[in-house]
Amino acid sequence: MSSSIRVLKILNHLSPAKCNQTARNNGCSADTGKSKAKRSIDEIEKLWMQLTGQDLGCSSWIKLTQKELDIFSNLTRDHNWIHKAGAGKKGSPFQDTIAHGLLTLSFLSAMVYEVNAKYANEMSLTQIKSMVNYGFDKIRFIGPVLVDNKIRGKFKLKSVGKGNKTNSIRFIFDVIVETMNKETGQITNVMYAEWCGLTIYR
Repeated sequence: MSSSIRVLKILNHLSPAKCNQTARNNGCSADTGKSKAKRSIDEIEKLWMQLTGQDLGCSSWIKLTQKELDIFSNLTRDHNWIHKAGAGKKGSPFQDTIAHGLLTLSFLSAMVYEVNAKYANEMSLTQIKSMVNYGFDKIRFIGPVLVDNKIRGKFKLKSVGKGNKTNSIRFIFDVIVETMNKETGQITNVMYAEWCGLTIYR
């Protein structure tokens, strides 16, 4: 297994078969048995800078079921009735059960792993030691996600530069999460975030 595919497996939490397909789809090199030369942090920053201001693309759709809402309620102890089955019939202002805003937010990690895999070369993924969530400059929940609707993330690299830690790159993503209505297929925005992160390289 090549280093590119190993990194994608770690970052994307994918099965080996799906990971191999993702790597091929995104232009990652096949296993040649040869290791690539290690890049300097200046070279890595220059490659990242080329992506600044670009729309990096969308993640796959993720369906949020009542089971997942219930699991999240139990984990976080947020048992607000609008997240429970049958909320629509009980008078929910959204006419249906809705997902927790923080549940939607928590899926950003899975979404960004998938999107970043498309830029394995530009982000030097095979040289990453650790990726760190640095927090958010802004989060806004601008619409509801109804139970059994799907969500996906759209990412744009807002800014990038060297981090304070050795061999690190700091970055900010502009993220929009969309939902697809289960009945009409209509796609609307439900969340906006400015997400800060730090990638530490070997």
